[in-house]
Amino acid sequence: MARYPFESTLTDQQGHILSGGTCTVKLSGTDTAATIYEALTGDAKSDNIVTSGSDGVYKFFVSDSDYNLSQKFRLILKGGPGFDPRTIDDILMFNPLTPIEGTAISSTGEAVTKYLRADGDDTSSWQTAPVTSVSGSTGAVADGDIDHDSLANFAANEHFTQANITATGTVASGTWQGTAIDGTYVDLEGTELKSTGEAGGTKFLREDSDGTCSWQTPPVTSVSGSTGAVADGDIDHDSLANFAANEHFTQANITATGTIASGTWQGTAVDGTYVDLEGTELKSTGEGGGTKFLREDGDGSCSWQTGSGGGSYDSIGTNDILITKITIDENITFGGTDNGLSIGPLSIANGYTVSVVNGTRWLVL
Repeated sequence: MARYPFESTLTDQQGHILSGGTCTVKLSGTDTAATIYEALTGDAKSDNIVTSGSDGVYKFFVSDSDYNLSQKFRLILKGGPGFDPRTIDDILMFNPLTPIEGTAISSTGEAVTKYLRADGDDTSSWQTAPVTSVSGSTGAVADGDIDHDSLANFAANEHFTQANITATGTVASGTWQGTAIDGTYVDLEGTELKSTGEAGGTKFLREDSDGTCSWQTPPVTSVSGSTGAVADGDIDHDSLANFAANEHFTQANITATGTIASGTWQGTAVDGTYVDLEGTELKSTGEGGGTKFLREDGDGSCSWQTGSGGGSYDSIGTNDILITKITIDENITFGGTDNGLSIGPLSIANGYTVSVVNGTRWLVL
């Protein structure tokens, strides 16, 4: 769609230029206001009136998007006091045969990269033009018109200029992107291999039996500086990791006679053959009062029990005389399985009791 300009000069009957006059635009033969524009771009005017400038010129545009090409217009001219208003009717403003300067053609919404193309169907459209000029050359583009090293998006890691390739063919910089190079053409020291992503210096390159290699922690092939297969003599027992004193005893902890200097025996029970023990060396953990004696229990075990006399003091004295305490200074309980005999007079010290349950007798003579 296009806009067409209309321009004229407002003068009086004597041909004098009139500034500040008005031109009201209507549709031909009617009082209907026409839609007009002040420029090739922008919105339509809010009214249908234009004013002449200091040179008497008044100008406006009409658009073929608002009217068909056969539409005619009516102009009402007014010039102020002393000027008789004039009406000019049946004016044809659309003239597609009028030559139009290329710079007067609008390209609304298009960027500077497009060109007007004949579309072969009697219409035109804005299109990106094919390349017809390289570095100042025009017409068809020849190979010689293109400077390889000046191409846009020419990245050093995609191509190599002659300056980056020595006479012997060594690539001075960049990354190889070609077919894999086999060992025939590779002269590589082991120290030149990379181990990207590995750390700690604990891994070694292993052939994985499938034609590939990978970095793996190796089996132990060196102990304390020894290399090759590991022999027993390569291992220092006392230097092993996780060697705790309560799990093993070093030689320093065992005397020449085999006595354990510290620690707790965790081995198999030691029978009487290897035990040299005085009775006074036995422990009576948890027992108190001196009232119990070690009894064999008839089942291969022993236990601490109250003596059959019912107390710790009863005994047979000289010439088989039974001796008993005058004052009982301990707690005594006849639990239903024993009877007791005491010789009076006697008393029970403060804080102590003698308990006799049903079915048990305590006789005081």
